Order: sequence, then structure tokens, then C-alpha cells
Amino acid sequence: MSRDDDVPVITRRLEEDSTAVVPQRMPSPADAGQGGAGDEPVTRRLSAASPLDGSHLLQEVTARLADQAAVLLSVLQLQAGSQIADRYRVQAGPLGGISGEAEIYLCADERTGARAVVKLYRHNLSPKQEVLQSLLGLRHPDIVSIQDYGTWAGRFYEAMEYCEGGSMADAMPLSEQQLREQLGQIINGLRYCHRQGIIHRDIKPNNLFYRDKARTESVLGDFGISSILDADDEDVRITQSAANLTLDYAAPELLDGHKVGPQTDYYSLGITLIHLLLGHSPFRNMSNTDILVAHLRGRIDYPQNLSAEFEQLLRGLLQISPDNRWGYRQVHAWLHGREIVRDDGSVWGQQQPTSGGVGYPGYPQAQTPQQLASALEHFDAAKQLFRGDIRRWLFDHHDPALAERVEQIEENYTQDPQAGLQKLRFLLD
Repeated sequence: MSRDDDVPVITRRLEEDSTAVVPQRMPSPADAGQGGAGDEPVTRRLSAASPLDGSHLLQEVTARLADQAAVLLSVLQLQAGSQIADRYRVQAGPLGGISGEAEIYLCADERTGARAVVKLYRHNLSPKQEVLQSLLGLRHPDIVSIQDYGTWAGRFYEAMEYCEGGSMADAMPLSEQQLREQLGQIINGLRYCHRQGIIHRDIKPNNLFYRDKARTESVLGDFGISSILDADDEDVRITQSAANLTLDYAAPELLDGHKVGPQTDYYSLGITLIHLLLGHSPFRNMSNTDILVAHLRGRIDYPQNLSAEFEQLLRGLLQISPDNRWGYRQVHAWLHGREIVRDDGSVWGQQQPTSGGVGYPGYPQAQTPQQLASALEHFDAAKQLFRGDIRRWLFDHHDPALAERVEQIEENYTQDPQAGLQKLRFLLD
């Protein structure tokens, strides 16, 4: 099995998302009187022009899509002086350009006279309102306050406090000392969120801000894709689609469909610290597949000339297993030069001690292929088979050759999952 084979189905979705769908071109005045030629689909007109030249066709399609995107973006952009929700007067923006999710504008709140940042989401997109409601009006020293949210012109918006120092991405690269000075505030913000049952799930440089111009007050912001923890369970199963993840900062459990919790944010924090030190993502110029493998295999490249002390911090934050990953207690101890212990009080080590085999994550009682074969009816085996979970477990902990044969089942039995399960049971047993 090749290195790239051992990745979840999420890879295919990410790659498929890059496939362009050619829209129909709107008629222009120049098309008038030409027998309705302007109403023909782009695909038909381009194919007639160059039926055998695939490269030329791709160039023309790409150029036309770029032109249409530019027109669309100019239409979407609000001008200075525009008003949002009869309250927020646009002063500047979109800050950071227009993304596929939202535009962000610097506004004057005409009710309070203060500045505010308004995030205006695309049609049919919105953050989780239960998260926003829990943060609405909250003033916490380490969290960007959410002041208002609602719907305007058919689009969801949220208004938040204006951070004069910008984001940490604006200030990078940062030194180890600068990060050490800010880290305590960041983890205090995370601890507060986690105590409220909120998992941020999108920690990255652009979501860490400086409240003041002097850039001494660090605050955590942008809770657009956050999760609310179940009151009866400190974990929550991932429901996030690949399209909404910021892949560079995604913890392994976000990628393989397992449960997420507070430690998920600390993994993203570890990647964010590397990004802030380097001034760019540690995965720059890497394919989505290679990024996935790096997360799932623990193959993260650290900056050169990193101190041994800071390397310890990063290794603690970037443990693949959430059970062995640092959280608030460990980072707080590191900041104060104390011994690092697990939450149960035992001394922390990079590798979590295990006894016996490694149980299958979807059914931990099964620690061998034979045990898994007899347990397939106790969990959603078909779903986990065809998204690659079983193959990945076999590859990591048992027999790569067996994993390759399971991959053949994935490829050949997608239209008949039950037959695929029967084949899998025979193969494992």
C-alpha cells in the first residue's frame, strides 16, 4: 500500500470539490440579433470552437469562470456608507477580501457610536446560533465579544467587537518569547469556552486577535463552526463536512470521523504556533492528501532552531491521541516551569502506555481482525468500511497486505454494501 493510500474518504471529497462545473453564460448586448447564440451553454460554444483541443478548452473555460467570478465579487461587495441591518454603517472592507463563506466589514454601530466588525455570511450559510447565543453580550478578557446577530437581506450576519491590533496573522512571524507572552491568555480563552461546553474547532492565526493597538491583549474569536458539547458526554461526534474544515489545523479526530473534545482545539493550537513562528503554514505547497497523512501519522515538520523547551510544548500539543495530548493543565504547567503530568496525576510521556493490542476505534473491544469479524453487527460496519476506517486500522496495527485486500472490497462493493460486509467478515476471520 502506498503512503497516499492510507487516508480517509475525506480526501476524495476534497479533490472532487476542485472540479469546475461550467455554468451557462448570460447573454450580452453583443449577442443581440445573432439568432440567440448568446443563450447557448458555454460548453457547447467552446466545444464547437475547438472540439479536439482539450488544453485550449480548459483555458477558455477557466478564463470565463474567472471573469464571471470577478463580476460576482464586485456585485457582492458592499461600498463604504452602506448600512447593514439598519444599524451598522460600512466604513471599510471586505477585510481580507471576499471568501467562500462570508465578507467581513469594519462598521460604525449607529446605536452606540462604537466601531464593530460585521461578518456577513453567504446566502444559506450561517454559524451555529446556539454558540452565538451563549456568547452574546459576554465580556471576557480573552474572548472577542459577540454583540449582535440576525438576518439582513436574506443573509445571516454577526457583529462583534473591533480588535484594534488586528489578527496574529498580521503580526507574524513571531518569536518564541512573544508567543510565550500571549499563550496564557489564549489558553484562558479556550478554558472558558470549554467550560461553557463550546469546542472552537477552527483555531488558526486568523482567528486569534489583539484587542489593543500595542498588541498585548490576545483574544480568541470567530466561532462560526464551533460545536456544543453534549451535557451528558464531554465528547461530541464530528458532523463537520470537509468543505468547512481548515485542513492545515485539523486534529486527527476531526479527519477520521471520531469524537472531538477540548483537546481537539489544543492540537490546532500546536499547528497555529508553528505557523506563527514560521510566518506560513507548515504544510505550505503540500497536497491535501499529504496534509491528511501528516496529521494522521504525526509527520509534522517543526521549525529549525527551535528551543528544546518549545519543542516539548509542540510535541505535547501535537500528540495524535487526544488522551495523551496536552490541554490547559499541561500548557499552564509548562508556562510556569513545572513538571508535566496527565490529568490523572501520572507523569506525562510522549507515548501513551497501552496494554495488549490496539482496539478498533469504532468498536474498541475488538483488538484483532478475528475479533472485529465477529463484532461487525454491533456497529455501523458498512459506513466505516467504505470510508476507510477499517482499512486504516488494519494498516496501522496489523497487516498492510490485509488492508490492501480490504481496499479492494471498498472499491468493488460500493453498490452492494451487504455483500461487501460478508466479504469483509470472511476475509478478517
